Amino acid sequence: MECHEIADRSAVSIKPKQPFADWLNKIFPDEKQFTLKELLYSVNSSVYLIPPADTPEEVEEYLAAIFDSIFSNELITWVTVDSLWPQNRTFELFKSWFSWDIAPIIFDLAEEHVHDEDCDCGSEH
Repeated sequence: MECHEIADRSAVSIKPKQPFADWLNKIFPDEKQFTLKELLYSVNSSVYLIPPADTPEEVEEYLAAIFDSIFSNELITWVTVDSLWPQNRTFELFKSWFSWDIAPIIFDLAEEHVHDEDCDCGSEH
């Protein structure tokens, strides 16, 4: 039996809810209207690695502290013009637009180690 390395992280998979679908369809009224089912199975689904978390409460507490970064990532995936985004993004709005699934244990099956890639997010690695 092969043993795989356990990453020192948990993962959160972000899933859109109906209010997000409604907003997206309002932004693009003349284009194809998305159903929630289409959004849930979109290639634009995101998974975020977070510090290890043992309970849903720990995850929610962490998300409350960093939600705007995730919110922005989710919005820019669909709408690149940030002036079209909701300007008053609160954690309550985030929770009404998105749900999340938690994976508390992450097995790293890749042979190479995780590494940082260059990004335009303005932070230094």
